[in-house]
Amino acid sequence: MSQDDQPVRVLVTGFGPFLDVSINPSFEIVKLLSEQHSPAGAGIEIIAHPVPLKAAYRSLLQTAPDLLRQHDNPDIVLHIGLATDRDYFAVEQSASRDGYHQYPDVERQTLRKDEGLAVWGKKSADKLETTLHLDAVVRSWKRNLSLPFGDGGTVDGDPGRPLLKKGKGRGGGQKRNDAAWAARGRALASGDVRLSDDVGDYVCGLLYYASMAAMQQLRDRVGRRYSGARNVVFLHVPPLEGEAALAKGLEVVVALIKALAESVT
Repeated sequence: MSQDDQPVRVLVTGFGPFLDVSINPSFEIVKLLSEQHSPAGAGIEIIAHPVPLKAAYRSLLQTAPDLLRQHDNPDIVLHIGLATDRDYFAVEQSASRDGYHQYPDVERQTLRKDEGLAVWGKKSADKLETTLHLDAVVRSWKRNLSLPFGDGGTVDGDPGRPLLKKGKGRGGGQKRNDAAWAARGRALASGDVRLSDDVGDYVCGLLYYASMAAMQQLRDRVGRRYSGARNVVFLHVPPLEGEAALAKGLEVVVALIKALAESVT
């Protein structure tokens, strides 16, 4: 249990379709979480956001603060997204404020730097890191898993780039790299969990930054439990298809949620 004997409330979200991905495993795992009663055990309340997040920059700018209000300021926010070029699970350390002008979203739009500055201010940090201690979280994550796992080293490579085509706003286009997808889509990750610091410059990165900024602003303003903290983490999952793969993904996510809750109690 947490320090004041209240359950640790963990909000979990997933993304909807993007590119040629009609069924996004990130939200499929969130749906599985919502169907189980207390999958992470006593002392943890999992709040599975009931609808997938839209992979659109401007929508996410508003979604991040709205989620905190809608779910009564959860203690931890866990966003899940698909990493199309990875065959392992990775929690991301940080996200950048800028750089979302390169790859069009599902609405074929990009996000200019000045649009972000209009939301967060000219004095906003160009990079934000989670205040959760992810080194310790990853160690606990591994202990909580009954699956084999990898070495947990820091990883490289933008998780979105293999499927994305650069463009300038509407009409820039998107194209799925079927070769990259096929080469990695068969790997189920075998419970390989790692720490990463490359969330990318697509919608995952923007959501992560926006969510950390929103939580910090809220905590500073109202002084809730964990005041000033950015208790947000982004998890990239590999391409998971089929019931067996998604069940494995669910096990990995539940183990992560336990580790996150342990880190703040």
